Amino acid sequence: MKFSLSIIALMIFLLLVPAQDLLAQSYLMRSLPEDNSLVGLRLMRPNFAGTDPVDLSLISGTYDLYFQAPLSSDFHFVADIPFAGFSSPDWNTRDWNGDIALGNVYLGARHFRGGPSLSGSELELGIWLPTANSDMVYVNYLGAITNYHEMQRHTPKSLTIFTNYAYHRVGVGDETGMFSIQVGPELFLPSNGRDTELFLHYGISGGLYTKSFSFGMELLGQFFVTEDFDTFSDHFTHSLVFGGQLTNTSVRPGLYLMLPLEDGIETILDHVLGIKIEFLLP
Repeated sequence: MKFSLSIIALMIFLLLVPAQDLLAQSYLMRSLPEDNSLVGLRLMRPNFAGTDPVDLSLISGTYDLYFQAPLSSDFHFVADIPFAGFSSPDWNTRDWNGDIALGNVYLGARHFRGGPSLSGSELELGIWLPTANSDMVYVNYLGAITNYHEMQRHTPKSLTIFTNYAYHRVGVGDETGMFSIQVGPELFLPSNGRDTELFLHYGISGGLYTKSFSFGMELLGQFFVTEDFDTFSDHFTHSLVFGGQLTNTSVRPGLYLMLPLEDGIETILDHVLGIKIEFLLP
């Protein structure tokens, strides 16, 4: 029910806002293509649900360092280096408490077919390498549940083949608005005897902006194609993201909030607060 209401709310939002006031702002969806190289840092801090949630210290959460560099007018190199940290005064007896661990590093490439005012489609292909430390069980779990739409970032002993198709629509002429959709399968290949799994991710984004600031909304989903569940609806997870970010500058800080929409996730995770900052290089 929450997912259905969120779709209706987002569709009404996109229809009511004039086209020239639409802007696709990326928070958890794949970042948009840039003419220049880009370096970004994204921090996500989880807040657990329940009557007695774990008391987390400041370093707990995920840290994502990501890169984007144009190789030509059509091709971009992309990379992600994820980390996860776990620290809690309730768990001081654990040797790994207070540690930050490397996740699975991502390397990929994008091909962008542009049209007027950067409208166009984009195809990305990449691989999440098995670089996560398997000894950091709770650190990896915290990283996976914090960003459960991208669990491949913090699942040890696994390699994931990632694909993504995205379409960006930007206004022509005096219009500077924009929205995006994305969809793509992911093939999860574990090395510890677990079954190979197929996932499908998808999302849509839109927002409002001024010359110096933007407000964006994302609806994210994931379909577990090969997992065995009792009901068909259990194959899906969804979340809604709201955020704002500075624009028209080489340094672009932003703030966003992710809300889970599934009851199974909501019993564990109340919400996630995210901070991001991007640097456009000359």
